[in-house]
Amino acid sequence: MLAELALLIAVVAFPYPVGLLDPARGGPLLVEDRHGNPLASLPGERGPARERWVPLDRIPSHALLTLVASEDARFFAHRGVDPVGIVRAVWLNLRADGTRYGGSTLTMQLVRMVHSEGKPRTLPRKLREAVLALRLERALDKRAILEQYLNRAPFGNGAYGIEAAARTYFGKPAASLSVGEATLLAVLPRGPRTYDPLRHEARALRRRAHLLALLVARGELGREEAARASAQRLALGYHAPPFRAPHFVRYAVSTLPAEVRRRGGTVRTTLDLPLQTLLERRLAEHVASLRAERVGQAGLVLLDTASGEVRAMVGSAGFETEAGQVNIVTRRRHPGSVLKPFVYALALEAGDTPATIAYDIHDVPSRYRVLRVTQPERGPVRYREALAGSYNLAAVHVLERVGEARLLTRLREAGVGPLAGGADDYGLRLALGSAKVRLLDLASAYGFLARCARSVTPMGASGSRGRGASASSSRPRWRGRRWTCSRTRTRGAPPSARSSRSICPSRSRPRPGPRAASPTRSRSA
Repeated sequence: MLAELALLIAVVAFPYPVGLLDPARGGPLLVEDRHGNPLASLPGERGPARERWVPLDRIPSHALLTLVASEDARFFAHRGVDPVGIVRAVWLNLRADGTRYGGSTLTMQLVRMVHSEGKPRTLPRKLREAVLALRLERALDKRAILEQYLNRAPFGNGAYGIEAAARTYFGKPAASLSVGEATLLAVLPRGPRTYDPLRHEARALRRRAHLLALLVARGELGREEAARASAQRLALGYHAPPFRAPHFVRYAVSTLPAEVRRRGGTVRTTLDLPLQTLLERRLAEHVASLRAERVGQAGLVLLDTASGEVRAMVGSAGFETEAGQVNIVTRRRHPGSVLKPFVYALALEAGDTPATIAYDIHDVPSRYRVLRVTQPERGPVRYREALAGSYNLAAVHVLERVGEARLLTRLREAGVGPLAGGADDYGLRLALGSAKVRLLDLASAYGFLARCARSVTPMGASGSRGRGASASSSRPRWRGRRWTCSRTRTRGAPPSARSSRSICPSRSRPRPGPRAASPTRSRSA
């Protein structure tokens, strides 16, 4: 009597936390490109990955009938715990001299998925699941419990939920399943490995035939309908879920707030999938053409100049290979000569012009020394020629004039960072790429030049929405300041005497003559 009273108090006094069953809670994170094309479905932090939640009215009724017949024949008769089922399980275990039968109802199995997934099955845990199942039946009706179960149950081969199972085994949504396909899938939750249709198809079909016979015997399914289901040919196969632009997906997800990753939902990114696919193919072809030069990998990133949004990111040539797992775009490497435009831009800001002379020679007073004279000399050259030809000695001597500290500060403002340490840690070799930087930051920094020194944080995710929530977009975040537009100093004039010409294309006055150029909108890569 006391035990029954305690059980009643445990069930009635403490309601079931229905919020734990929110479809958006712990669900997958669905990643899309900027046009809504699917890129990936990633597992949530609170559970395995599944496809989109499917309402019960979009699940074939034959799957429901077969599932109930397989897992819990008295599902509509009990209130969460089935005493008849428990007694039968005890009797069968005694006859089998083991514990092959558990007596769990569908409701108890659902409770285990939500509260005890992956934990060992012990008697105290079994009793707790029984109490929670009784509370759950007081909170939800039978149809809601069935919907929860079919969207959470494991179907094998990494598929959780009937929608994921339908796409994994048949390459179609659950709503499009035939009678034969739907009844076969309903067999799998009982033993995803035992009845794996890709490895044990005959065993799974025998189990399905047994359940169809039970439904016919109970009058829940006609003989002709059961015969048609058995006669249907099944186009079974493994259809891997999409995982496109994998390096970009990992990058974009890493930039999301922890709350978004935790709650799941759909994330709209800035990627252009058709462009991404084209560039993946072109990059692979390019690397293949350089095999004779022992080039094995390459990376590529394409940004929208105005917004900093990532339109394409190819982290390697062949993600499926071991070497291709490394994202070259986000790995810090020595950039070589690509920082030279910033050196010359600082010189222009200080008053020089593209026609100013730089000395690409060895024997000039300088703090830059090489142990072996391997750099060719070009002598006195104009800035425009030195930059176009990527002359190392000229760039070093120009940097010595403008100062390493100024270049380091400007690179940080452009978004090239973090650059640890001070100017003395890099020295004049900073002009030749002594600092390790990311290709992604370099692309954004070149946009910094094109935007007249406005720095934009590269963006991979443009918005997210959970179940029942509207999409929210985040605008580009501007940082830094406008680069002070330089004014050209006339020959022989002191530094304070400046002209009014600006190096910024968007602010400069077009030069007269046929060579006057107007600002262009381009993408920086």
